[in-house]
Amino acid sequence: MSSLPDQSGDTATVVEMNDDQWREAVEQALGRLHLTYRELAEMAKRRDFSSIEAKKLWMSIGTTRA
Repeated sequence: MSSLPDQSGDTATVVEMNDDQWREAVEQALGRLHLTYRELAEMAKRRDFSSIEAKKLWMSIGTTRA
């Protein structure tokens, strides 16, 4: 984990994960939203998300599991 300054001078935390950690984080995020990756991908295809959190998750993970 490291902190980097952004354009406003604030710092942002950057977390590096290995593949297993990434998959676990994605599964946890999907679980919190009570969605499967397939359901989230279908929402993205229709451009009709069940919540702003679902849309933000798709923006974060996109097709990383395709």
